[in-house]
Amino acid sequence: MPNSATTRSKIVEQGVEAGLSILVRAGIVLIFSLICLWIAEYLTPAPSARYVRILGNTGMLIMAGMALYALSRMMLARKGATFDFACPYCNTVMRFTADPVEDFDCEKCHRRVYFENGIVAPVRDIACEYCKTIYKVSTKAHSYLCDTCNRPLKLHPEEVVQAVVTDRSPIMMNYEVVLTEVGRNRTEVAMALESIMICNMNEAHAKMDNLPIAVITNVSERKADMVRRRLRELGATVNVRPMSVQEYAPANPN
Repeated sequence: MPNSATTRSKIVEQGVEAGLSILVRAGIVLIFSLICLWIAEYLTPAPSARYVRILGNTGMLIMAGMALYALSRMMLARKGATFDFACPYCNTVMRFTADPVEDFDCEKCHRRVYFENGIVAPVRDIACEYCKTIYKVSTKAHSYLCDTCNRPLKLHPEEVVQAVVTDRSPIMMNYEVVLTEVGRNRTEVAMALESIMICNMNEAHAKMDNLPIAVITNVSERKADMVRRRLRELGATVNVRPMSVQEYAPANPN
């Protein structure tokens, strides 16, 4: 996915990950240094103890330098110029390290924000002609499915949309998102489940102990894909599958 500017949250995340990695190495050096000092104090004969002690002290200095460097990396990641940008769909304010000028996905609603010549493409309100739900859609969007009834919106007057769909085609099919593996970022995945499944943190952790679980069901393919990408970005293993005829129920039966 092309991005002209990296979000500040991504820069901070990368800086923290790099700093933590260095701190882990510093911890290993610290343990090695403490072992050397202990050996020099209790097990090594006096002539050799001096060299072992020097090795331990040197390791302590290296550890301190690594720790300072790691902390500086994390602090620098949080500083620097930032540029605020409000998503034209959900109005979520994101911070970038430079003004975005190319298409990217919103961190909150996961919808693609389109640009024309470095400027945000106009966004218009379009109502679904079936369920009358109103959506904000970019003028550069080629298609859009209604989240309520799963029917395609008429983005242009010349488009012809079938008023009645008798067969359960892929356009009308609903999907579910199934979480099969949590991955290493258990807390982050739990926080995501908390907002997606509308539950508290304890309930989210309890659900993750009984995998696989359906995170969200009976939604359009576009919404299911947004949830899948959100969880996969956190390192979780997620599958999207169409709901069976027995499980399927129209989102708006009336």
